[in-house]
Amino acid sequence: MIRKLVPFILLIFLISACNQLRIPSSKKLISSADAKFKNKDYEGAIADFTKAIKKKSCNSTLYFNRGLAEYNIKYFLEAKDDFNKVIEIKPDDSQAYYLIGVVLSQLYEYNEAITAFSKAIALKQDYADAYYYRGYAEFILKIYKEAIADYSKTIEIEPGYSKPYYSGKGITKSEIKVYKDTLISDKTVVRKIDTNKLYHYGIEEFYMKDYNNAIDDLTKYIDISPNDAKAYFYRGAANYFIKEYNEAINDFSKSIQIDSGYAESYLNRGISKSKLADYSGAVNDFSIALEINPDYIVAYFNRSEAEYHLGLYNEAKSDLSKVIELKSDDADAFYARGYSKYKLYEYYDAMSDFLKVIAIKPSITDGYVGMCMCYTRLNKLDSAIFYTLKGLAVDSQDTYLNNSAGWIYFDLNKIDNAIKYFNICLKLNEKEFDALLGLAMIQYEIKDFSNSRKYFDEAKVKEPRLNKGMEGIAELEKDGYLYSEKRKVYLKKMFEEFK
Repeated sequence: MIRKLVPFILLIFLISACNQLRIPSSKKLISSADAKFKNKDYEGAIADFTKAIKKKSCNSTLYFNRGLAEYNIKYFLEAKDDFNKVIEIKPDDSQAYYLIGVVLSQLYEYNEAITAFSKAIALKQDYADAYYYRGYAEFILKIYKEAIADYSKTIEIEPGYSKPYYSGKGITKSEIKVYKDTLISDKTVVRKIDTNKLYHYGIEEFYMKDYNNAIDDLTKYIDISPNDAKAYFYRGAANYFIKEYNEAINDFSKSIQIDSGYAESYLNRGISKSKLADYSGAVNDFSIALEINPDYIVAYFNRSEAEYHLGLYNEAKSDLSKVIELKSDDADAFYARGYSKYKLYEYYDAMSDFLKVIAIKPSITDGYVGMCMCYTRLNKLDSAIFYTLKGLAVDSQDTYLNNSAGWIYFDLNKIDNAIKYFNICLKLNEKEFDALLGLAMIQYEIKDFSNSRKYFDEAKVKEPRLNKGMEGIAELEKDGYLYSEKRKVYLKKMFEEFK
């Protein structure tokens, strides 16, 4: 089966600097870019700044402003390049270092972000935002003592800066078991400072996986500020993680109603719909997310999974090809595309993807599983057992591969080996009915009908569809189980004799 992805949750930084252009000369091109930026036409602003840079390539302000525009439409790599160019021209620009830290945080490169924030602080020792976000990166990396120090410094510089009271003296200290009562006391401090900031510690609770309290605080915040799309988004994400999928869908829908351009809300609503088996609705949401952001890898991957469940294997294959185009070393995408090809009976093409999985991640068994499946379907049993055993050399506890080894050895008439691997499979998972079925066939073949019936009856208890006879076998095959003609001959006989 295709692996499921956890929802993609966008890490949102609220940075006022990203909405404030520096003002260079008053040339028309710059004025045009400025106007477009203020009207949130960031693409247009980028185009104008680029033209201006061609005329004046050593102007750090032009790179800075273009970086801001790129940041606002999530062109994080391009923004990082522009802020680095600012530093190349103007090495003492603390704000450029700060924004590099912000961009790196958005890219989940927290160690590098800490380095950038530290450089900003070295240049501007009272830089409250830099201390706060360095603390936040440290918090994510579980460097709690350093995070507390940075949060405390933020408060020292700006006593009215509400977020660090909760982050620094609440969650972080509670995480390292310091001052048991601070979580309550510091949350009270935040509320005294600004009740409208409930949002911030709701987010902190979310990232600490304290989802119920996050929902509680975000609900209180929404009561005060009912038109904040991100608040609904995070409450929806919290609902998702406590498996309240309908509530999550309602929140993501409200977020979309407020901000129809928020791709992450469509993505996560789609994931929530998938959890409720509304795969058509999920595909629709993922498609809208991709209209907003055509390079949204997670949306392509999740849409492919929903398409897979709908039997749209060609469409799934196409989406996974797009993932691979955007990220050529994504082993999960190669595996999922290989599985889609497998479902389309394109076994040799599927194997090229599974071999790619092995090349990218030789320490996991997925690629070997795929090769085993394809060669078994092609009835190339020697090749099938070769890759099965290679996979078991990587992980001897892989239930699927042990079960597969049992069946392949059965088809190769190597009964002792088949018994060995079926028994290993059952030790790993006593509920594995397929291994019991294999042992039942072996006992039937050697005419030990008493033990054959025992294993067969156990298998039927663990998998009720076997009580439907060959009709149940057909249903199991639709789920991916493989029963060769040899196996089906035995199954028919056992169904007739062991009624």
